[in-house]
Amino acid sequence: YDGNPHTGELSSLIMPKDTRYPCEEIDVTEELNVSEPYDLVLFLNVGEYIPPQHEERVLNNLTACTGRYLIMNWASHKKHDERIVNAIPEETLLKNMKQHGFVLDKLATKVMRDHSRKKENKEGLLVFQIADKALNNVL
Repeated sequence: YDGNPHTGELSSLIMPKDTRYPCEEIDVTEELNVSEPYDLVLFLNVGEYIPPQHEERVLNNLTACTGRYLIMNWASHKKHDERIVNAIPEETLLKNMKQHGFVLDKLATKVMRDHSRKKENKEGLLVFQIADKALNNVL
């Protein structure tokens, strides 16, 4: 899923016609009804643009959508983008994610940050696992 209203059209250009799960647009600030969580959820460059009053709903949606892994970044400061309305310090984000049943996968986070080319991911990319499904390399 994506927040871009042209996601379906654009993804159809690169995906086979018989694709079981086409890409679609969603609004993560509205309650999502997820029949089956996904093994891996990417939530990149989204959270900082969501008004604070919708943050809890978004975190609830991420919890409902994630079956095992969540890879995310969330700006910790405004940078030079006036559209950022909800920058969250990493320590606060970690606490919030723990309250929603996630644990930080420190090894995967380090590997992803070390191999990223983008500065924002080198500094802010986080890999989480659902706490009750976490492997030994987390915490």
